[in-house]
Amino acid sequence: MSGPVVLSGNTLAAGIISRFESTYRQSYQGELEDLGNCMELAVPAATRTVTYAMHDTPAYPSRQELGDPVKREGFQSKTMSVTNYEYSAMIPWYRRDRTDNQVGDLMGHAAQAAMHYLSLDSRALIEIATGTLDLLPAAPTAPDGVGLYSTTDGDSANRFGVSNGNIEGGAGTSAANITTDWHSVLARFDAFQNPKGQPFFPVSRRGTTYTIYAPSDLRAAFIGSFNAELIQGTAAAPSNTIIASGENIRLVFTPRLSGTNDWLVFRNDVTVKPVFGQVRQPLRTFIATDENSDEARNSGIESVKFTAEMGWGINVPFGTIKVTN
Repeated sequence: MSGPVVLSGNTLAAGIISRFESTYRQSYQGELEDLGNCMELAVPAATRTVTYAMHDTPAYPSRQELGDPVKREGFQSKTMSVTNYEYSAMIPWYRRDRTDNQVGDLMGHAAQAAMHYLSLDSRALIEIATGTLDLLPAAPTAPDGVGLYSTTDGDSANRFGVSNGNIEGGAGTSAANITTDWHSVLARFDAFQNPKGQPFFPVSRRGTTYTIYAPSDLRAAFIGSFNAELIQGTAAAPSNTIIASGENIRLVFTPRLSGTNDWLVFRNDVTVKPVFGQVRQPLRTFIATDENSDEARNSGIESVKFTAEMGWGINVPFGTIKVTN
């Protein structure tokens, strides 16, 4: 009787890659639904460091009297640079484990590795928002010279023309406090002004959609504030003013914010997303086995390596506000 079939190193590697890719594809849509309204994803990058030019707001139409020339207004541009870095992960195994058929857990590792790669954009978003860095060696700056959230711009003026910029001081973490802060956030968005002194959001429409990133440990308070059932009071009026307002709100809870008591609000209707991710080299795989690698033959360790070259930057972030507590 023949013994058990032993997979070759390349065959095992192909199975790991297949499991990685299938998990990635199946989970990508869910990640896109959470991030697509907050970030511009997969912006192509041709070089390791990309320099972007961001122009100030162009002129507004003005009255032109008969015979008068069109009024011309100059506007300035600012530059920022975003560097791509290589992000790699490896799934190794011993050749002896493969020949002894002791590699069953590698498919689970491949699925986990896919989820870890999928989380890169969301990790970068939270790191940029909180300033607690791991993926990036330094926090990027927006075209106005400061980070994603700031009370002032790089010239020490009120960011977006309002006191405290795009940071809202929170009232606390109870459901009632969160409701109060939510209405303050909406008023702050309405007050934002562009460099021409005009509102970024000239009209406040019922039904505007928002995405909120909130700490997982405040889930109960946020659900109580945003998703509570309407309760009829003595005057037959709804007690939940958020639901009654008709705003469409997507809550995303993340343990990456747990312990901070801070939450992030993103307007989904802005065409320029506050944060963007760029890709110089998409995800690639490299196989090292007895069949193709001297190092694997010498060490007895075979592997599949996944790698991608990516970076993250900040646009003019008038579409987001951070509530701090």
